[in-house]
Amino acid sequence: MRLVRMRASGFRGFAKEVEFDLNADVILLSGPNGTGKTSFFDAILWGLTGAIERIGPSESVINRFAEYGEARVELDLKSSDGSELQVIRRFSGEESLIAMHEGSRTAGAAAQSLLLSTLYTNGHASADSLESFSRSLTRSVYLEQDKVNAFVESDDEQERFEIVGELVGAARLSELNRQLEKARKSWTAETNRITKELRSMLQRRDGLEDRLSAIDSDVNLPRLIEACLTWSHSVNRLAGDPRVEAPDGDSGPTAWASAIERTVRQLSHEMRSIDARLSEVTRMRLALERIPAATQDLGHVEVAVEQLEVRVAEAVANLSRAQETASAARRQQLAHVEESRSLGGMAQLALKHLGESCPVCDQPYDRRATERRLQALLKRSDLPSSASEDTEVSRTADELQELESQLAYLRERFRESTDVARRMDSLSAEIQSLGESVGLALSIDSHDLLPSLDDVEAAVSSRAKDLHRLRAEGEELSASLARAVEAAEVLTLRNQIADLNDRILVEQSSCDLRERASGDARRLHEAVRELGESLVEDELHRIEPLLQTIYATVDPHPAFKVVRFLTAMRYGRGRLWTAIEAESSGESITVDEPRTVLSSSQLNVLAVTAFLSLNLSIENPCLEVIALDDPLQSLDNVNLLGLSDLLRRLRGRRQVIVSTHDDRLTGLLTRKLRPVAISERTLSISLRAWDRAGPTVKVRDVPRDTTGLRLVAA
Repeated sequence: MRLVRMRASGFRGFAKEVEFDLNADVILLSGPNGTGKTSFFDAILWGLTGAIERIGPSESVINRFAEYGEARVELDLKSSDGSELQVIRRFSGEESLIAMHEGSRTAGAAAQSLLLSTLYTNGHASADSLESFSRSLTRSVYLEQDKVNAFVESDDEQERFEIVGELVGAARLSELNRQLEKARKSWTAETNRITKELRSMLQRRDGLEDRLSAIDSDVNLPRLIEACLTWSHSVNRLAGDPRVEAPDGDSGPTAWASAIERTVRQLSHEMRSIDARLSEVTRMRLALERIPAATQDLGHVEVAVEQLEVRVAEAVANLSRAQETASAARRQQLAHVEESRSLGGMAQLALKHLGESCPVCDQPYDRRATERRLQALLKRSDLPSSASEDTEVSRTADELQELESQLAYLRERFRESTDVARRMDSLSAEIQSLGESVGLALSIDSHDLLPSLDDVEAAVSSRAKDLHRLRAEGEELSASLARAVEAAEVLTLRNQIADLNDRILVEQSSCDLRERASGDARRLHEAVRELGESLVEDELHRIEPLLQTIYATVDPHPAFKVVRFLTAMRYGRGRLWTAIEAESSGESITVDEPRTVLSSSQLNVLAVTAFLSLNLSIENPCLEVIALDDPLQSLDNVNLLGLSDLLRRLRGRRQVIVSTHDDRLTGLLTRKLRPVAISERTLSISLRAWDRAGPTVKVRDVPRDTTGLRLVAA
């Protein structure tokens, strides 16, 4: 089918409704950048698929100035046999689709199915038919402006291989290959789960067999029950009350095991109580050992201290009086000594000046008697001033020191006696409390306390031994009963082991079958993958002559004259890339990455060449259309002329839609692609003066070239 008409409103660059007549062999779309050329192609792509990969969710296709707040695209298509298809797609928060074909009108999922069955007959072979249809359009029908070089360079090699496989009819094999791979993963996961369960069953069986082998099946059950009865009577006799609630005579080992286990727990609890009582007896014995052998009378010592304190006070007063008397005597002695020394000094001075008459009053005197008197004064002044020892003060001080020493000794004895009395009170309270806890309500002064304590300790220790013996016997009986219970479970264990062996046999057989099936699936998967690769390679070899013819027609490079499709399998996935070759000195040079040797203009030519070869090689294309969104923007003049001549040759096989932003290129394409035959038609659509309502659209038919063939002289 080919495009006949398109209407768009509220869609991207078209706020108001605009209608495009597309019923022509060649459609030249021109206009400055930003006037809506790409929106024109996006409207066709969105109307057919409902998605634009580079834009994202459908909300972004609504023009912000849309009159009704919705995006709407209507497409009319027509086949060479006259069959017509109309597609109407809307989006205003929710998407709706209507398709009309040969008088039938469908909507929603039915319309989508009708659209795919009419335009994309191989779509049912893909897991996601709509996505496969969209990729088919963008790889073989519509070459987007921003994906010209990506078609050769950055597009994923694996994705290109899968897309080419879909285009050349290997989609069913690719889908089968994916389904086989998915099924193999699920099969392997289930096999691993079954294997894990099998290992778990084997471990469980081994555990049951070990348990069965450890069971003592030679237990004498009647004798064991008799021993349990004897033990229960012993426990009840020791406790003084029925401690053990013996089961009925017909009860089995399980009931006895439960009763004995309860009794053993009670015995353990009572033993802990007895241990605590013995600990209190030990503490009471230690407290009795800490009681002092004898204690002093605190009242007698206190009276002695008080009396001695009175004597010390009297001695202090006597010492004070003696010290005052001695101090007065020392003061008198010091005055007498000072007077004697003064008179001695005067006598010494007078002796130096004695003459016939008195040196003072100049009167006659008895010189000899005066000298004797002065000598006596001088001699008395030279005597040392010795203070006699005050025997009274010394005696009083010694008496005070003795009394204070005696007082300190008595005070220390009183403190020690007080501490002893305090400890006695504490020990008395502790012993009284311990005595009550162990059953002895005796005072500390009782002479039979220690013998009574010995009797209590002996009785408690004897009971502890009996309880310990009964608990050990109960634990032994409990173990014997457990073996008896296990012996009763021998048949059950054997049945469980037999059941597990049957299940293990079934699971082991299943695992073996699944392993063999997994090998068959792996070989089938590899065979299908190799078949798909072979089919794609064969189709690419079939396409290569057309690719080479188109490439040679444009002839973008002076040396690299050959272009090829190369394929390979890596990690089980097909890869596809484009290579170019050149001849140099008789040697062939192959370049797997054309961008390393080609200019951007030459890369564009190579990309368009590969795109056109895929478009023309498809036997049943979804649309007989070649749509190129400004692919000529990076071409130089030589490559531009070559590509223009190529498009002119293709107009008979495909409906050609080309956009450009350059007016000079528009004029060139108009001349190159003008209609020649009567049946041909070329439309020129000009987009100008874009505003919030959208661009101004002018459509005109390019006049047919009526000039005949002319020969000019070279």
